[in-house]
Amino acid sequence: MGHRTHEQEFRTRYHFHFLALACICCASVGCQARQGQVVSPERPFMNAAVAQAGTPRMLERIEAATWTLELTERKQVVGDLLVLCEGDLVVDGVIEGLDRPAGDEHPDGATIHLVSRTRIIIRGAAAAGRGGDAHAGPATLENCRLPGGRGGDVILEAPLVYLGGDALAGDGGRAGANAAAPAGGDVVIRGHVIPDRLDGGLASSRLMGGRGGGFLGAPFVDAPADGRGGAGGNVRLEGWDAAAWDAARARLAR
Repeated sequence: MGHRTHEQEFRTRYHFHFLALACICCASVGCQARQGQVVSPERPFMNAAVAQAGTPRMLERIEAATWTLELTERKQVVGDLLVLCEGDLVVDGVIEGLDRPAGDEHPDGATIHLVSRTRIIIRGAAAAGRGGDAHAGPATLENCRLPGGRGGDVILEAPLVYLGGDALAGDGGRAGANAAAPAGGDVVIRGHVIPDRLDGGLASSRLMGGRGGGFLGAPFVDAPADGRGGAGGNVRLEGWDAAAWDAARARLAR
């Protein structure tokens, strides 16, 4: 697959806060053109859910001057993805977090984390992965307390975030019959959000937190049962924090 530098003029004749963005949220990759790229696919990463258990998981790290996923491209993410750009980060294609297999050592869904010092432009989709089920096969007393995987997050951090596509968090997997069900993932946008439309209307974006997980069968009466269904994920709009850039670079340096 080829790689090329992407230079793009983007008209920003509207300058308003996209506060109506939350109203269009519904509870419902490929080859990259880039410059000065550094890719490290075999380094451990601790996401929020896994870090609590102290278990490392794999992270694909990309550091570039600019990074573009073309309209016809689809990038599949097995573990987690972190893209860090000095310049524009453009997603015209699809970044797809793959679902975690049942009983996987790292059950949480694939998280997509995009960071730019200038702007992020989403006209395609960034879709995090579904969490894995607690186990494969029939439910037993031995596996009924195993947790399922939380849905993956989509995190966008840039001074300007142009949205004309989708940011979809992953659904939670299914827990053992007597365990607490896992939560869906979150969509977190840190930056000034502007719809990717020239007519000033609302963009056709879908911003969706992941659905909460369920259970693998009915609970066993001979074991303690939690019974809590998984919480649905959130869509959060926060301000750009320049410190996030330094934090992301520090993560890349590990």
